[in-house]
Amino acid sequence: MADSKGKRFFEKLKNKYKLAIFNEQTYQEVLVIRLSRLNVFTIVGASAILLIVLVILLIAFTGLREYIPGYPDANQRLMIVRNAQRWILYLWKLRNAISLLTMFSTLFVVEYLKRLLKILKSSLKMWGLPL
Repeated sequence: MADSKGKRFFEKLKNKYKLAIFNEQTYQEVLVIRLSRLNVFTIVGASAILLIVLVILLIAFTGLREYIPGYPDANQRLMIVRNAQRWILYLWKLRNAISLLTMFSTLFVVEYLKRLLKILKSSLKMWGLPL
């Protein structure tokens, strides 16, 4: 049943129809076109896609994009880039400072542990305990 409905639908798409344009005063045919529903869907779909592409290209490559709400103008884009560069520099400096602090803190901890071990060894020797 469903197969016959689908088959009938595709057959309707392929049926040919005649589109005629007449001159109203003389009733003479000015234009005659034979179309199917599939041709009409194809033409309308292709026209819609073409229109969308043209509008996107028009907005992308002209100054119309500045009239779109929320889209930054040239000065705002420049400020965004400069702020991003400042943040990158700030983060780079912060990373270097953290790595230096980590290095120095590691050295201090190692030195502290060495001194603590030295004190413990001297205490063990003083009390006469084996190492």
